[in-house]
Amino acid sequence: MYFLLRIRLCWFFLVGLWVLWVLFYFSGLVAYATYSTCDPLAAGYITKADQILPYLVIHKLSHLPGLAGLFVAAVYGGVLSSVSSFGNSMACLVWEDFLKLRPYFSRLSDPAATKVIKLLSSVTGVLAVILGLMVGNLGNMFHVINIIVSCVYGPIVGIFLSGMLLPWTNYKGSLVGLFGAFAIFAWLVVGKFIQGGGAPTMLPLSTHGCHNNSITTLSPTITFNSSTYFDLTTSEMPDLTSASSE
Repeated sequence: MYFLLRIRLCWFFLVGLWVLWVLFYFSGLVAYATYSTCDPLAAGYITKADQILPYLVIHKLSHLPGLAGLFVAAVYGGVLSSVSSFGNSMACLVWEDFLKLRPYFSRLSDPAATKVIKLLSSVTGVLAVILGLMVGNLGNMFHVINIIVSCVYGPIVGIFLSGMLLPWTNYKGSLVGLFGAFAIFAWLVVGKFIQGGGAPTMLPLSTHGCHNNSITTLSPTITFNSSTYFDLTTSEMPDLTSASSE
């Protein structure tokens, strides 16, 4: 019964993950359909491609009070919750798998071990902030994440597949295969960037649909300026009747 419950939980997680990814891709399709004839990046409205979704919310939904603030709050809330849970899980993982069995750390009491885990969580949070600042200078965020995921997830999936299909595999062979796969993937990715093929393929975009608020002149080199001055003072008009009688 407990085994069936775990299977159901895994399926619920997968369905929720699939729905979430469908929403992600659908939001990208909506953004592309909206700005296919007016690329905000090429027009200079935004400076990075990662800003397209916030720009879409502000540009198209700013007439709804509070929606832009709700969107920003949701983004920050999701990021902070993910970073905090990631820091705590990494701290517990390092403690359980690497430090707990060491001679020095095995003699620590529970309050001391809790302090060590809190310190590890703080260090993980600081490293996450530093990496976030570094990634901001690497270009397209989604492309960088895909590269990192492709380098890491592939060898990890290979470990799981070897455990399911090759029962005679030991931990030494798994470690050699894991680090060997890491090295090969890193070599392929770095070589791709060195050869100039690291940029993602972009869909065709244009700026002919953008509204230009500036005045366009016929000649790009010659400018004609004409000015008209009006005198705001008045003077007494001459008496035309007396002048004609004379």
